[in-house]
Amino acid sequence: MESTSKNFWLELLRYGETEEDRRRNWNVCCWAMFRQHLDRLTFGNAGELQSVLEFNPLGVDTQKLLMEVEERIGYLPELPDDPVREPSMNFRNEIFEGDVSFSGRLLIGADFEDAEFKKAADFRGVQFLAPTNFKNARFPSTEPATPGVASFASSRFYNRVDFTETRFPYDTKFKDVRFDGAALFRNATFQAKKDHSGSPYGVSSFARSVFRVEADFSGSTFCAAGKFDGVEFKDAAKFEDARFQGKCDFNNASFKGTTSFANVAFTRPPLFFETQLHEDVKFNQVDWSIAESSYKRSWHILASPEHVREVERDAGDAVRAWDRLAFIMSQREKLPERHLFFGLKMRALRDRDGCTLPSIMNFLFDVTCDYGWGIRKAFLWWFGHIALGALILGVAALMGPASGDSSFWHSVGDGASVSFANAHAFLGLASEGGYLHDARSALGDAVQLKWAFKCVGVVQAVLGPILLFLLLLTLRNHFRLV
Repeated sequence: MESTSKNFWLELLRYGETEEDRRRNWNVCCWAMFRQHLDRLTFGNAGELQSVLEFNPLGVDTQKLLMEVEERIGYLPELPDDPVREPSMNFRNEIFEGDVSFSGRLLIGADFEDAEFKKAADFRGVQFLAPTNFKNARFPSTEPATPGVASFASSRFYNRVDFTETRFPYDTKFKDVRFDGAALFRNATFQAKKDHSGSPYGVSSFARSVFRVEADFSGSTFCAAGKFDGVEFKDAAKFEDARFQGKCDFNNASFKGTTSFANVAFTRPPLFFETQLHEDVKFNQVDWSIAESSYKRSWHILASPEHVREVERDAGDAVRAWDRLAFIMSQREKLPERHLFFGLKMRALRDRDGCTLPSIMNFLFDVTCDYGWGIRKAFLWWFGHIALGALILGVAALMGPASGDSSFWHSVGDGASVSFANAHAFLGLASEGGYLHDARSALGDAVQLKWAFKCVGVVQAVLGPILLFLLLLTLRNHFRLV
């Protein structure tokens, strides 16, 4: 590791013969230099640091070590009066040319803003005290050194941490991390690598981490897989305007506060199996067609068997994912979201099963009433088939020899009356003694093509009750109490 300027903390980082010596020297020096602040920075739990970091400052002559460090480096840094208000460890704009390890160390008020890591960065088990700043830091997207290009696994942030606009490598680990303060990942980018075929791969994992305060991933981009399985969000979780360009896994996660996925772009169906979602969860303004495109079936007659098998597999996984989200929304009594995910599930079933009778019925249910939720669509179908019937019958009456001096609108009016009666034959409006019997008789006498008159009546007698039922179904689904 090289630095363009002499930096006390960089020099201390490599002071020692072995990694174990360097880690112990760092922690003992930090313990001695910040001792008066540790209880406040750890909220009265300073004693836990020794067991977590596996060192005992009482077994080391701290003053002697500080004198050795001062002699080796040339000076001791001037520390701020309040590490919470001012950064203590300045790595701003530093360029780390080689592998760097802060593993198992104590970092107090660390500032890595605009820092650049050219190779592997190891922050495993680090205890971050006071606010920490990684704003606009840059990690590479090169092949990783064990255990990964950037690893914060098992670390703990006692205070606020800012990763705004940070560029993470394709293999980033935040597993088992505890965030006691706000965690800001706004507009962060989790990069991906591409294989020989050009497909992106990689994973950014927050598995089993705990966010005790706000977690903000607004505007962040996951270029490959994003794993949040087993994560606990104990406060608000924001993913607004985020982009998930690979697999998105929230299985077994727990959301205890307000959660927003507004305007998020999912390129694949997100996974929420055994997930506890807060009642105030938002999925508004999400373009779900992007996720649906990941398993769309090609209806071309020459579609390859490999394509069919891939679609059947991916669409089958999508059915399970959408079904789970629909179930969660049903439990939360969020009817619009429940119907949204039910519709996504039904369309995925069409792609999975191909051209079968259930798929055809599925398609018709979709286009006529959006699976029982589209009031406008259902009304237009119901009203449209009546209007079309009225137009056909009215024009047929005008073309008949018995039309006489009947006007266009008079014929269309009689046609509308008969069309409405045909569509609701169960009401008996056009039967003898019915309110529209005279209109039906007059129109029947005027129409020359009797077979057309009968055909329109039969078709409407079949379609009318079905379309009326679908319209009433959408009204019922929108306005039911439970």
